[in-house]
Amino acid sequence: MNSFFVTATDTNAGKTIVTAALIKLLRSKSINVAPYKPVQSGGIEDTIFVLEQNNIAGSPDEFYSYSLKKPCSPHLSAALDNQDISIEKIINDFKRLKEQYEAVVVEGAGGVMVPLGQGKFVLDIITELRLPVILVIANKLGSINQALLTIDKLRSVGCLPALLVFNDSKDCDELILSDNVKTITELSGVLRVIRIPYMQTLNLDLVVEQLAVALRSK
Repeated sequence: MNSFFVTATDTNAGKTIVTAALIKLLRSKSINVAPYKPVQSGGIEDTIFVLEQNNIAGSPDEFYSYSLKKPCSPHLSAALDNQDISIEKIINDFKRLKEQYEAVVVEGAGGVMVPLGQGKFVLDIITELRLPVILVIANKLGSINQALLTIDKLRSVGCLPALLVFNDSKDCDELILSDNVKTITELSGVLRVIRIPYMQTLNLDLVVEQLAVALRSK
């Protein structure tokens, strides 16, 4: 299984960077892999970033299902655009990509309980796709509560994360950052973990290297 679902504890936690790095890692192993972001609010910059970082040809429109105008929660942005987000369409679009590529790395919107409208959440996409989950944790003060709640929610639907990625925040006490990793790992029981240092300038290869080590035994 080379496909994954990348989700996070929060918006701007670092999902897109991890998605780009994971695709780069898979492509380095000669795996034909596609990104897929079912729902994007506020433009398609995330999809464009991932494609450009990996020199993937093709129109960005092939790699998402919904592009919503206002950068806010998908349920609100979809309502403003007079759109209904369909889980069935998302699943079908994923299957279409799986027919064309060996693997697909799916990037969620925000966290697992982000509402999509009509009583559906990002968690419903995760539950339907049944892919190994990579959880990106915005490593900062307050991360323990956010991470453990997210992990418990994923566990409740049988999708315990395969990997935790701690993405360090700027200007946070190292004591807090390191204790977050220790405490969340111990309390969640998820033992496969990497920690990405805060980077003023993105070094995607560093993330690729860490993912390679973490997933080597998978």
